[in-house]
Amino acid sequence: VVEAGEVLALGADVIHAVANPLAHEASSGLHVYGGDLLNAARSMWTEPGWSEATYDAKRATGTTFKG
Repeated sequence: VVEAGEVLALGADVIHAVANPLAHEASSGLHVYGGDLLNAARSMWTEPGWSEATYDAKRATGTTFKG
């Protein structure tokens, strides 16, 4: 768990998830990436079963990024 005001550096091979346990409050996070973010090969994990799939921006965010 990363608390407010803390910073965490993750390696390129790290898998992480973000969740907000407080239904009545908003949460936010800042991700800083090096390199070509829009064209980097990425994966996402989807329910049911949390199986790995090729990252799909529209499915993950509801919008499409142009890169």
